[in-house]
Amino acid sequence: MPTVVGVRLRYAGKVLYFDPAGTEPVEGDEVIVTTERGQEYGEIVLAPREVAEEDIPSALKPVVRIATPEDKARSAAQRER
Repeated sequence: MPTVVGVRLRYAGKVLYFDPAGTEPVEGDEVIVTTERGQEYGEIVLAPREVAEEDIPSALKPVVRIATPEDKARSAAQRER
């Protein structure tokens, strides 16, 4: 069974599942993920867990990294605009 994390993106109200891809995020961590729109900033709202393959709607996109201080500053600056 694949391991997934639940991420809430700034523009999406629902929780989206991503492949942790070697990262070890915990609930509350801010992360950079790959989406159809490119790289996005989000927050882990569901800790890593194993789920059945049939419960995953499509191929999982990866968590690129846990957000760095530079990522957090860039996100704050974009919100101010």
